[in-house]
Amino acid sequence: MAGTLTPAWFLYFTDDEGAPLVDGKVYTYITGTDTLSPVYHDSDLLNPWDNPLTIPADGKVTMYQDSVILKAKEYDADDNLHEAGRESLRRL
Repeated sequence: MAGTLTPAWFLYFTDDEGAPLVDGKVYTYITGTDTLSPVYHDSDLLNPWDNPLTIPADGKVTMYQDSVILKAKEYDADDNLHEAGRESLRRL
């Protein structure tokens, strides 16, 4: 089964000042649950990201997902919840 991209070609994670959220973490869950749900590097869904995934220095992450609707929680490098985080990620 081929995966679909999250709503953007890539997601850009930033801090409150708009700088990349370097070494932040993103946990992805099945919406309405506390069950972790994988996201992948590739459209074939063969190479999952770690969950939580660590945000790289440029703040950009490309994620593929199966047909599950996800919610995501972002944390900074010190494990503080990032309030400006995305509440849900939906496939197109």
